[in-house]
Amino acid sequence: MYSRALKTVSTAKTRIERAFGPEAVRQMKATAGRDIAVGGADLAAQAIRAGLVDECRLFVTPIVIEAAKASSPPACA
Repeated sequence: MYSRALKTVSTAKTRIERAFGPEAVRQMKATAGRDIAVGGADLAAQAIRAGLVDECRLFVTPIVIEAAKASSPPACA
């Protein structure tokens, strides 16, 4: 887990790293035996620049903005 703010982890298999280290990730990737997920734009960018990313899966999460046009007439709300 890469985090500057997190103080503790919830499992014994998890450790906190404060700074991204490409070589450490290469070692994890070589010994993991399964996929490693990267979340967050800054961390993903560092992993891509370091040549560590084999595949990208982008998730689109719609959000509701209060000032946006209503999807239904006021009488239906």
